[in-house]
Parts: sequence; C-alpha cells; structure tokens
Amino acid sequence: MVRLEAGAQGAGESPTYLGARQAFAPYEAEAVEVDCDENGPLPERLQAVAGARALYLLPNFQNPTGRCIPQARRVQIAARAQALGLPLLEDDPYGDLWFDQPPPAPVAAHWPDGTIHLGSFSKVLAPGLRLGYAVSPMPVHQLLVQAKQAADMHSSTLAQHLVLDLLRTGMLDAHLAGAGRWHVLLVDAGFAGRHGGLAAAGHRARRELSARRCVLRGQAQPPRAPAVFRHRAP
Repeated sequence: MVRLEAGAQGAGESPTYLGARQAFAPYEAEAVEVDCDENGPLPERLQAVAGARALYLLPNFQNPTGRCIPQARRVQIAARAQALGLPLLEDDPYGDLWFDQPPPAPVAAHWPDGTIHLGSFSKVLAPGLRLGYAVSPMPVHQLLVQAKQAADMHSSTLAQHLVLDLLRTGMLDAHLAGAGRWHVLLVDAGFAGRHGGLAAAGHRARRELSARRCVLRGQAQPPRAPAVFRHRAP
C-alpha cells in the first residue's frame, strides 16, 4: 500500500493535488485519475483504477477545487473500494477547519482496514510547524514508520512536545473554536456589504480571542481600549 515502483499505478481525483503528484514522481509511478463530479470521485468509475496501488483522496476542501465529499458519497467510495480491494490514502489536512457545521466522518471510518488516514498540524496551528500524523491498519504500520524514517530521518522532538502539550491541555480545541468564530465574523461581514464591516468584525473577533485566552489562563479580561485608540472606519 505504501510502496511504489516504476510502472505501478497511483490513482487520484481529477484534478488532484499537485503536491501529491510531485511526491509520487520520484518513484516513476504512473498517475491515473478517477472521473469526478461536484461531490468528488464517482464510485462507479473506481473500476477503471482497480489495479492501482492506492486511491489518493482529499475529502475536505480539496486542492485545487475546494470541494468537499458529502457523507453519503464517502460511504459509497469506501464500499466500492473495499469491493475492488483498492486501498485508500485519505489526506485530511483541513478536516478540523469546518466552522459552520460538524465535519462528515472521514472515509477511513467506513473502511478502517483498507484506509490510511493522514492529518496535519500545520494547517490548524502554524504553517511552519511541519508535523502530521497517520492512522493506519496495523499490517502496514511498520512500513509507514520505515518510509517516514527514510524520508526525513526524524521529526522535530521540540515540535512534537509542543503539539502534545497543546493537545493535553485543550488549548488546540480552544484555538480552533476561536479561529472558527473569527472566520464566521469576517465572512458574514464581508458579504453584508456594510462599509468598514470587515475591519469592525476583525476587531470584535480579536477582542473575543483575547478574552478567551485570559479565561484559559485564569486572568481578568483586559480593559477596553480608550476611544481614541479604537478603530474608526474612514
């Protein structure tokens, strides 16, 4: 599932993420694409790539189309792939960035024995934090460990401990909640068409995030800035 060699097929959505193509290229694998509609890969078209080593998917906010695979389609893709014996590689760096509704269950939830689920902290914490994770079936776990070590020897121990601390203390959940609120305020203001709406929404969101941090630290909320320093729309 995780090994490619010259001539082997690696399947992806049409169009698929350029970075994935670049990652597969050094192995001289043949890239093939599955026909898609606005809801993602068409389950009935998976037969055409049944001989591929794996089907690479970006189920949430796919790059480059931005589409999301609905829950019903995820179930259909998993069922069809399982029937064909076609392993799935689910790349999900944006799965925690649903702000207006809960995210659909990952494809891996519908076929855990045949899916490798990949996640990333760089999209939810900081772009420079090049740290992720993989949830895989046990038979391929050791192969993944070996492939990771061969690729970059070792991930930063400091970065791993920083993320672990954020997870243990609940700070990551609080950060995502605050970021979601900020996003909703900015989008709502942007579509409202009011003069200065985006700037005003940004200030409200920043104040809310500041108050949230103070609560988490057990501090009093900061006082409001004097009127002379508050933003005024031009």
